[in-house]
This record gives sequence, structure tokens and C-alpha cells, in this order.
Amino acid sequence: MIGTLIGFMTGIYVPIGSLPEALQWLIKLFPTSHGAALLRQIMMETSMSTCFQNVSDVFVTNFQETFGVFYSFGHVTLSSFSNILYMIIFTFLFLGMTFYFVKRKD
Repeated sequence: MIGTLIGFMTGIYVPIGSLPEALQWLIKLFPTSHGAALLRQIMMETSMSTCFQNVSDVFVTNFQETFGVFYSFGHVTLSSFSNILYMIIFTFLFLGMTFYFVKRKD
């Protein structure tokens, strides 16, 4: 049950471009959604380059943002490195919080 909810809240099951903009921003805050975007980039790279050979760049960019292949905030599109950096920052943040609360409990 929780896994299904997390999948929806991180944009894994539903194309985030079909959701309201406020919900898209919320989904983009979850580190798991950045991992899903990285997986989409890897898994869809060859098929997108094959399918979109003769298609305009505007259409390809719109497709990638709609289906969560790349995330954009306003006019800034996040790179793969940005997604990885975002996940690393949150990993250390959550790890630090874990150590703090475990030490505080003792």
C-alpha cells in the first residue's frame, strides 16, 4: 500500500506533465522522483533518439518534460548531474538526521 502511494507521489506511475502544476512541483521535491527521472533517461535514450529523428526539438523537449525524463523549474532544465547531486544532498541530509535522532534517543 505504502509503495503504491510513494510511486504516485514521486511520479513513477503517472506522467507528471498530466498533473496540475502545483502537484508537479511537489513531486519534483521528492528525491525518489529524481532517481526515476535518471532511470527514464537511461532506459529511453536509444528509443527516443530513434523515434524522434525527424521531429522538432520543441516537441522532444515537451515530451521529455511531460513524461518526467527531464525536470525543469521555470526555464531551467535539470541535467543528469543535477539530479544526482540532488539525491546525494538528500542522502546526507537524511543520514545526518538519522544519526541525530538515534544519538538523541540514547
